Amino acid sequence: MKRLRDWVSNARRTHYIIGSVVGSRPIPRLVRDFQSVIGREARAQLLEQHGRLPSTVVACVGGGSNADRHLHRLPGDRTSSSS
Repeated sequence: MKRLRDWVSNARRTHYIIGSVVGSRPIPRLVRDFQSVIGREARAQLLEQHGRLPSTVVACVGGGSNADRHLHRLPGDRTSSSS
């Protein structure tokens, strides 16, 4: 909370960056693209260790970056949701 108060009080000299898919364009897409690296790694590990993708994926949704990293459509992946 202290950091948010500083950001609001000193907006000209303070930058506050959150890892959520919120904000004006292009921030949500940038966060999704950066976070998708983790999703691709998780996908590769699932295929390597289990030989298939799961039928269900559960992700914590607060700001959205955790869910978006795993649920964004991957090329050739019919099981991923599209954004």
